[in-house]
Amino acid sequence: MTETANLQLNNLIPLPFAQPYIKIPTGLKDLPSGEQLIGGLFYSFSGVQDNDGIYSTISRTRKAMKDSLLLSFATLTRGITNLTKSGYVSRLSRDVYIFNRDKLHSPDEFTRIEFNEIAAIMDGCNRVQGVRLRVFAWFNARCNNDKKSDDRETEALRKKHKVKASYADIAAAVGCSERQAIRAVKWLMKHKYIHRPKDDKGISSTHKSVYTLDRAYWRRKKRRETTPADVPEPEQTPEQKATAVRQLWLEEVSERAKNEAERNAQRARRNERYMLAHSKVVGFDIEIAFKGLHDPVTAAKLEVERAHWLSEETAALKALGLSAELLDEEYLFKLYSAGGAPPDGNKFVGAGELNKK
Repeated sequence: MTETANLQLNNLIPLPFAQPYIKIPTGLKDLPSGEQLIGGLFYSFSGVQDNDGIYSTISRTRKAMKDSLLLSFATLTRGITNLTKSGYVSRLSRDVYIFNRDKLHSPDEFTRIEFNEIAAIMDGCNRVQGVRLRVFAWFNARCNNDKKSDDRETEALRKKHKVKASYADIAAAVGCSERQAIRAVKWLMKHKYIHRPKDDKGISSTHKSVYTLDRAYWRRKKRRETTPADVPEPEQTPEQKATAVRQLWLEEVSERAKNEAERNAQRARRNERYMLAHSKVVGFDIEIAFKGLHDPVTAAKLEVERAHWLSEETAALKALGLSAELLDEEYLFKLYSAGGAPPDGNKFVGAGELNKK
């Protein structure tokens, strides 16, 4: 197996983000915020027909999508399920998806969201507040609009990188309630992402507010993007270098252990024999814990039955080339990290993969 194949096997290649942004179609604006982000991810990287008549697909694990979009597993799973049921997305295999663009009435209309803006807009938070992100993306797109307008007032605002809108306009464009739009706009102004001068504050649906991107936001963004090249890094001692290399390697081992434990658990959960035995063992664990306090005789009998189903669970895992230890993230981490760096030949191959037949 080549090194590239080994990397793909353990999901270490960041596929398929060749573009630094996603596009959320306006046809998805009636869906919840999380589903719009997931749908935008699928829309951006799949469903396009190439010269050979083949449609592109997106190959990505749930964990990789969760980390990229900063969503919880529950939101991600629920979003994929609803997108599939509504027909926007088709699941071709376990981790391969395609966006069905024929479901959209206007597939060319979308809101563009930069990937690097996701971390910036959340200001260190580990989960996306979808409405805030999409409202900011809307302001970002309108204030940096390159298309000229026939309307004189709109064109004048465009040249000044400004946009005029009411809360109702923002809510309709983003696909949220007016109350959510108000909260998002106030949060964005408070954290200096957008700016609205006092003189430009609207008073009605006809006399609308005028917004622009805040200068403080651009200063923060410039500081993040600019790295001082003329400042030399302090020389590290051999011990510090060895510690840094070791720490980096341990982080890679930890990530690999998490990925493998999750992958092995998914393989096991798809097996009916294992799931039946596992549910029985869990049920007996609860009964034994309760009976042990009040009825030791019954608890002893239940222990015998539990031992039977435990052996059945072990046999089911063995038939899959797995064991209970290979479903344990801590065990895999200790296994991989014991004795220093792993051999080069098995660097990217997990224990569960070695046991596959």
